[in-house]
Amino acid sequence: FRLQEIDKDNSWRLYPVKLFSKNNLEKFCNHNKFKMMDFNELKEWKINQALPIFNYEIDGKNNPLELGLTDLVDFNKGCYLGQETMARLKKVSSLKKEIRQWKSFKLINNKKLNNKKVFLNEDKDKIVGYITSYFYSNLRQYIGLCMIKKKFLDQNNSFFTEDFGVINIVKSKFSVFL
Repeated sequence: FRLQEIDKDNSWRLYPVKLFSKNNLEKFCNHNKFKMMDFNELKEWKINQALPIFNYEIDGKNNPLELGLTDLVDFNKGCYLGQETMARLKKVSSLKKEIRQWKSFKLINNKKLNNKKVFLNEDKDKIVGYITSYFYSNLRQYIGLCMIKKKFLDQNNSFFTEDFGVINIVKSKFSVFL
C-alpha cells in the first residue's frame, strides 16, 4: 500500500511516499493516529491538485507534459518507449493542450456526462477542449479536470459545456509545465 501525507494547501510533491504491506500499514496508521481519506475526499483532493487519474486523463491521448507532470519525466534516461517523442516535445516546447481545473455551480444534464466537449462560448462554434473528470464537491459545486487547447487558455477563463453550462477554468498551482 502507498501512504503519503497530503494537505489542501501544498503540492503532493512535497511529501515523501511510504510503501507498506497491509498489516504494517494498519499498525503504522493506528500508532501515528493518521486519518485516512475516504473515496470522495481523495477524488476532490486529486482534482484540486490537478493530479491525472488513470483511465480519465491518463488515457493514451495525453502525454505527461500536457498533464503537468514535466518534473516526473527523466529527459536524460535513454531507451524507453516514447523517449524520442518526449525529447522532441521538450525541445520544441509546443504543447497543444494542457490540463486545467474547472468549476460550475449547476448541472444541466442529470444523466451521465454525455458531451465532454468544451466550447469557447454558448454559441458552440469552437471546440477548445474536453472534460476528462468531474465531481460534486462539499462546497455545492461541480469541479473537475479538462484538457484545453493551449492557444485558448489566455483568452478567456469562462467556457461553455452542454452538461454544466458556463464553466470557469483555472490553472492548478500544483501542475508543472514546460
